[in-house]
Amino acid sequence: MKHYFRSPLLPILLSFTVLLPISANAAPSAGVTTMAAHSGSLSETVLSYGTLAAAPAGSRNVIVQYDAIVEEVMVHAGEYVAQGTPLVRITTTPAAAAQYAQARSAYDLARSEFQRQKRLNKAGLSSNDQLATARKSLNDALAQLKAQKKAGASTGSTLLKAPVGGVVTSLSAAQGDQLTAGSAVASVSSKKGLVARLGLEPEDATRLSPGDKATLSMPLDGNRKMQATLRSVGGMIDPQSRLVPTIATFDNPPENLPVIGTTMVAHLSLPPREGILVPRSAILEDGEGTYTYTVENGKAARHNVNILAETDTTSLIGKGIAPDATVIVSGNAALEDGIAVHEVSK
Repeated sequence: MKHYFRSPLLPILLSFTVLLPISANAAPSAGVTTMAAHSGSLSETVLSYGTLAAAPAGSRNVIVQYDAIVEEVMVHAGEYVAQGTPLVRITTTPAAAAQYAQARSAYDLARSEFQRQKRLNKAGLSSNDQLATARKSLNDALAQLKAQKKAGASTGSTLLKAPVGGVVTSLSAAQGDQLTAGSAVASVSSKKGLVARLGLEPEDATRLSPGDKATLSMPLDGNRKMQATLRSVGGMIDPQSRLVPTIATFDNPPENLPVIGTTMVAHLSLPPREGILVPRSAILEDGEGTYTYTVENGKAARHNVNILAETDTTSLIGKGIAPDATVIVSGNAALEDGIAVHEVSK
């Protein structure tokens, strides 16, 4: 009688023998998620940073009308002042006082001469031309005297006051300074005329123009948002910041604007551009540039592309793929050109 031994490993070995050829012949396939690209337009939003500043129309300079000496500075730069607040006390220099005295003396002499010529003319002892000359000399002397008085040279000590209510944005005088006529001692800026001074990247500045809308926010003020309009876009690059200076005005300025110098953030929408829209996750980059994968005949096909604009979720391709291409949006990071792919559930 023959005995047969049945090994418990036999079924496993048989199974391995059958499955091996199948495993060896199966082509690798990567699971991906796809979406269809389509033609369309995209408006890109750019950020610009700047500060709250006084508009030129809302600023007033305090000017010395005659040569003077600063007796007292009564405010500090950055201080808020009401209209009419004394800023600086000045007194006339000896030379300015002498000029006023000369103007007064010339007026008194001209008035006396005119009265004399008037009496002589009435008595027939002087001509009308002489009377007219005396009258002109009197008018000229009076004009000079009024100019000295208007400038304040007739008073020994004068208070220079704030022409408008606002912030003292500059103060160039110190006690004891001797100032010449026409010198600015201070500048006061009204908070009613504030603007946002921004800096744009040169490539963005070329696509924006006065009249475009912006949304302004202030990080130090709870990021509250205000609508604004670009009033001007600079035509040159600032040598310090390497940005293009831009001014934005508030459409409806709130009454409680923050202090001058507050940091501003502007969100500006660039004009829309036409191209091929794809999800931003479909765009990849490596040493060769920007690219995306499409599905062609069940395989991944790499395409180098150029990006015209982007948002947080969408990219606008200028060229590189067909408008109706099927792009791979997930599982694309480890793909290679030509590898087989299959769709997985989204």
